[in-house]
Amino acid sequence: MFLRANAKINLFLDVIGTRDDGYHDIVTVMHTIGLHDTVYIKPIFKKINVDMLDMPKELNLAYKAACALRGKRDNLGAYIKIRKRIPIGSGMGGGSSDAAQVLIGLNKLWRLNKTDEELMEIAASIGSDVPFFIKGGMALAEGRGERITPLDPIDLDVLIVKPKESISTRKIYSILDNVSYSHGDIDGFLENCHTGDPVKIARYMDNVLEAAAHSILPSIEKIKRDLEENGAVKAMMTGGGSAVFGVFTDRTVLMNAYKKLKLNYPFVYYTKTVGWDMNG
Repeated sequence: MFLRANAKINLFLDVIGTRDDGYHDIVTVMHTIGLHDTVYIKPIFKKINVDMLDMPKELNLAYKAACALRGKRDNLGAYIKIRKRIPIGSGMGGGSSDAAQVLIGLNKLWRLNKTDEELMEIAASIGSDVPFFIKGGMALAEGRGERITPLDPIDLDVLIVKPKESISTRKIYSILDNVSYSHGDIDGFLENCHTGDPVKIARYMDNVLEAAAHSILPSIEKIKRDLEENGAVKAMMTGGGSAVFGVFTDRTVLMNAYKKLKLNYPFVYYTKTVGWDMNG
């Protein structure tokens, strides 16, 4: 079985406060995009074997997902191979998306017949972003990211740029906890999403983690500037970075920006937002 594990971008991200469990309460709107990893799964007897970049299994969300779904059914096993295209440490949720597709794929191969809601409950125990990827598309995520409200997908052309460096999300939040920051307008953002107009949507896009990220990695601001100077109506960091995406309203302008920026950065990728049922 082959499955596409799509990346995501955060079109809006606000941090509401800290939680007793050490996480933060957030309000974010995520949207899956065309960039994806490929997850291959086949059932085997008893063992769970994940083949991906020599990553230790204790750090591998796909391995954790398979073990969580299997539970105490020790006779079940799987061979899982992941072809990575989504950069690690980019803020585009590659590991979380891989884990979600492992849950979906093994639920079918092992004939467990779990509902999406049951899979999302398991997903929440693996990582904050994993529940979103069970359905993908566009969604409002609240709490630590596990409370998902589906939204109607929107059509955006985006250009993604990632510098060589990545950023520690934990370090970003530790900086954010010690500074004051203004909150974005989630109501304004959601209201303008209904228009489908990229310019109006971009006006309300916001990521409160950007200022903290910029203090760690100044190239974030340079990438934003490069994207906007080359025609993006808005450029913004996704998640905790370090990838930055620009929203474009003209495909020719986007392609010209792609040709220029790929000369200066190690990862430059153009794509579109994609809706639900990515493997349908």
